[in-house]
Amino acid sequence: MENRFVRVAEDDPTRCQGVFKGGQCPYGAMHPSKYCTMHGGNVDPNKIKAKAVHDFRLTQWQERVDTFAGSQRVKSLRGEIGIARLTLEQVLGQIKTDVQFPLFVDKISSIVTQIEKLVNSCQKIEERNKELLGKNDVIVIADTVIEVMARYIKDPDELLEAQELLHESITAVICGQGETGTSA
Repeated sequence: MENRFVRVAEDDPTRCQGVFKGGQCPYGAMHPSKYCTMHGGNVDPNKIKAKAVHDFRLTQWQERVDTFAGSQRVKSLRGEIGIARLTLEQVLGQIKTDVQFPLFVDKISSIVTQIEKLVNSCQKIEERNKELLGKNDVIVIADTVIEVMARYIKDPDELLEAQELLHESITAVICGQGETGTSA
């Protein structure tokens, strides 16, 4: 059995390109890789290439999903809409001739129905959210209240106590609890 960890000279061109805390790895790389076994030199080059292609596709798709998703407000549901639209785009891209179209009708219909449901749900959520304050809005309001209180409460301990009470009250409301700490 071949010794996988053979130290080589510092200037050896076959030296592993991996890096430790103390510097460059002192072992020889495994041919045809530039790395020793410990740094992945024994990994099949085809697997590395397949992973690179996979990662590229994910990056490519993420860009398309972000394009479809648009807004940051309802990111997860908009992301789902983006993924569904991307899926529809991919299915349509598989159709090369008019003869192939009937083979994809059921799949296309199912995806279009899914997109319609997601869009309707997203619209309902957005309509409801317009009536509610977002978490960031509540934080801005709380900070403003503390600034106003600081004008009138000169004792730092009392101001800190008021700030903590305000924070606890807001947290209770956000968590769906009443003044007593129980669910409202």
